Amino acid sequence: MYGRKRKTFGQEAKEFLIGVRSGADNVNPARFDDPIALKTSWDPAFQYGGPTRAARKLVRVGAQRIEFRRTLGDVLVYWAFIGFAVLFMLVSAHAFLFGGTYKGSPIAGFAAGAFFVLVACLFLAMGKVPIVFDKRSGYFWIGKQGPDDPSGKGSRSALAEFRHIHALQLVWKQERSGDESSSKTWEDVYELNLVLKDGRRINTRNEDKVDSLRKEAHELGRFLQVPVWDGTLGR
Repeated sequence: MYGRKRKTFGQEAKEFLIGVRSGADNVNPARFDDPIALKTSWDPAFQYGGPTRAARKLVRVGAQRIEFRRTLGDVLVYWAFIGFAVLFMLVSAHAFLFGGTYKGSPIAGFAAGAFFVLVACLFLAMGKVPIVFDKRSGYFWIGKQGPDDPSGKGSRSALAEFRHIHALQLVWKQERSGDESSSKTWEDVYELNLVLKDGRRINTRNEDKVDSLRKEAHELGRFLQVPVWDGTLGR
């Protein structure tokens, strides 16, 4: 511990309720020899669903642009999930209309299948949201509306000028596993955040493989010409 107080019962209860544990106690920000590193938070910047939670990879789009694009494997998993849910809905509908052997209520089964299709489509839509670093415009943004788009038709959840980006930050946290049958209740997850000159942060990635995220962070740091503050060392 680096001078931090032991977590109170209230803090531990909050972490349990939101399903996220902070790894900030394992980081000594003084080693980065930068006052902004001491000013900024080392707790998780991301706690809920959104485009930065989708499985993505760094893609160079020419010399002036980097994007975090969704992986093909992640897309295929969701389409397989949708296919299974639609099949379940068809079986339920057949049982309701024509009878036959069916455990439980066909109506409840159809509703459950429709719910899972809706959730999978929502995650697919979030994964399509662009995460862009563009040197021509001098901006980073998350959303379908770029900084030079005056139409206002697209949506945008984050925007920052390159000149305001001070550093990249890697953070370790734990998220509660959704698999109740697993003996592993908490899973390691790693964040890649932008740290602005005023100490505020913008989350850009959430990944369970620290080595690949660390490699992408250093490539992005070279592109932006900013340091990488790695709070995951030793993981």
